[in-house]
Amino acid sequence: MTTSPMSTDPQTIVAALDADQASGTIGIVLGAGIAAALAALVVLFVAAIVSILRSDGLSGGQKLGWTVVVLFLQLVGPVLWFTVGRRLARDQVAAPR
Repeated sequence: MTTSPMSTDPQTIVAALDADQASGTIGIVLGAGIAAALAALVVLFVAAIVSILRSDGLSGGQKLGWTVVVLFLQLVGPVLWFTVGRRLARDQVAAPR
């Protein structure tokens, strides 16, 4: 008598289906988390670019420089802009040359 590689035992089948469903759920949750992180990164990136372009305290060259920083350092660049760049731009408006 030969045994088949697939078991037809109902408990084995249910256990396999439960394991498959659990891994599918983990994949969905992980995918949703990655999608949310990417969406947040895109929002941060766009907000930084808009903020740079609307900043009155920066010259055209400074705006270009900050835009290049944000473009090439896609996570660090926007964070630098919001923590350092905006303050410097505001200080330049407050103290005209």
